[in-house]
Amino acid sequence: MEFFNTTKAVKLRSHLDKYLVADDNQESVHQSRNGASRKARWTVELVDNKSHVVRLKSCHGLYLAAADHPFLLGMTGRKVLQAEADKSMGFKFEWEPIRDGFQLKLRTWCSKYLLANGGPPPWRNAVTHDDPTTSSTQTVIMRDKTTGQPRGFGFVVSSDPSVLDRVLNDKHTIDARVLQREALSRPRTTMTHLLHHSSTQWSSPNGPFIELS
Repeated sequence: MEFFNTTKAVKLRSHLDKYLVADDNQESVHQSRNGASRKARWTVELVDNKSHVVRLKSCHGLYLAAADHPFLLGMTGRKVLQAEADKSMGFKFEWEPIRDGFQLKLRTWCSKYLLANGGPPPWRNAVTHDDPTTSSTQTVIMRDKTTGQPRGFGFVVSSDPSVLDRVLNDKHTIDARVLQREALSRPRTTMTHLLHHSSTQWSSPNGPFIELS
């Protein structure tokens, strides 16, 4: 927390060597390798009577917020947005910096953490907040937005690596059709076990925690 007390702005870099940036739509955020962009700069605001938390304001004058609604239906991860400050919901804009070795974690009002996700879409470059110690398994079947019919694929995410091993080793039948083993793969960085551990850590090329602007 002492680092935030002595700086006016920061840039946050994830374990994927990407920066937290504010999108031009003035609502969403994502990860980008362009740390030189003004969108990667977050102004630090201290919170009155709460010395352990800060607010982070984007270049658009909006605040980083931990939202209630899920990033994907059926998943535990929730959306992280930039939004206008709301006094009645001020706690959603407050982030508690927590030291984790030589890096930093940002904890939300609901005791979850800012997460930098990796892997194929829709996780690639996504930023969410979630419990890094969750052990649950989530499944999502992707459906057509217009018809609501399944698109023929989905996602299975688990924090337990052994679950993925069982999924790869077992045979699976869908509508009397056996899913071929080669149709199941082990994504490089999409395991929740990895996402909910390394991805909570934010650092900087110029220091152990954050890059000061």
